[in-house]
Amino acid sequence: EYAVELAEKVGQCVWENGRDLSECLLTLLKDSRPQKKEINTLAGTLPLESQYWAHLDPLFFTYLLILGDDPERAESYWRDALKEAVLSSWSITKKTLGTRARNIAYIERHERALWRKCLKKLDAM
Repeated sequence: EYAVELAEKVGQCVWENGRDLSECLLTLLKDSRPQKKEINTLAGTLPLESQYWAHLDPLFFTYLLILGDDPERAESYWRDALKEAVLSSWSITKKTLGTRARNIAYIERHERALWRKCLKKLDAM
């Protein structure tokens, strides 16, 4: 239960970051504030959240195996797995967003936000 709850909290943070990034990118394209539906649609097409969960799937079974022998080590393993999943999913997402200068500026800003909000939040849990 602990591992799933922690993964969901970090996953929510990942989704929010992807949504914020989508809003910024749409604002660039439209020069106006986009509708929530547009933002959610674009966020849903980014690989950020789906890759996060896909990365965690096989690691969860390893976590369960370790949990039976050493719960403390399992917790540490799972926290590292969550960080790895966030970084991997972000890396894949960055590659899909292009290399236009304005895009890069927004990407870098959201990368810092991802570190600040999601990974530091994980450390505090």
